[in-house]
Amino acid sequence: MSSPRAPVKSIRSPIEEVRKNVVYAPDCDRAALRGAPPGRGKTTVSFCVGANGKTRDVKTIGDDKRDAAIDEICRDTVKKWRFKPFAEDGERVEVCTKISFVLSVE
Repeated sequence: MSSPRAPVKSIRSPIEEVRKNVVYAPDCDRAALRGAPPGRGKTTVSFCVGANGKTRDVKTIGDDKRDAAIDEICRDTVKKWRFKPFAEDGERVEVCTKISFVLSVE
């Protein structure tokens, strides 16, 4: 009988540190943004990078008045990002952070 795996340790890290492990991080889909109402806004997205390098727990945070479609586009963008797995003391760890998107739609 195999023993259960210990849960992966989760740490918080600034986005600047997390970006050092980026493998794939496309920008927001410009075609999708064209359908959004004109204006400028800021959306903040929190997310974790799992031990496998994929993003998870992607959420819009804050209470700014934003367009729901813009929030969804930003969350969908982060869901596509991939990273080299993070490690601490030789063990893979989950890293959580947040990023703000400042978008201008014409």
